[in-house]
Amino acid sequence: MGEKKVNGRKRQCWVDANGFLVRVLVHPADSSDTEGAEWLLAEHHHSFPRMREIRVDEGYKKG
Repeated sequence: MGEKKVNGRKRQCWVDANGFLVRVLVHPADSSDTEGAEWLLAEHHHSFPRMREIRVDEGYKKG
């Protein structure tokens, strides 16, 4: 992989249908969003056994 040397942090947020924060993952900016999302879902899916659907979006982007 061709990771770039990037300073900063990324945040992966898991919210419920009302927009309330459920879980947050903060990781270095040089790792991918896909890796962060996979980790967040893999580590915490057991906490919500009744959840039947997950929707994903790109989130807010400046520009």
